[in-house]
Amino acid sequence: TADVLVIEQLAVVDCLRGSGLGKSLVRRVLWEGTCRGAFRALLASVDAAVPFYEQLGFQRVPAEDELANLIEDLWSDAVLLTRDALEPFDDSIESLCSGSITDDD
Repeated sequence: TADVLVIEQLAVVDCLRGSGLGKSLVRRVLWEGTCRGAFRALLASVDAAVPFYEQLGFQRVPAEDELANLIEDLWSDAVLLTRDALEPFDDSIESLCSGSITDDD
């Protein structure tokens, strides 16, 4: 299991933006992380996409945070976001998680 889920390189092509695909992708990734034992998710985003992630429960990591400074040093246009206390999306997720996902998936 992993304590922290790191989301990298998630994007939706222009013609599919607004279709709900991005939201579905993020929810699926969070579901996978929850099933694997993650309690926190981190991602670096371009500033224009921050409102999208905030709708999904992510919050900006304060600029004074050491991790935010590291991300800024690596990608000057990135904003670090976090979502703590990953929660199942419904009551049935625990039964879905048990044994349904392997590291090979």
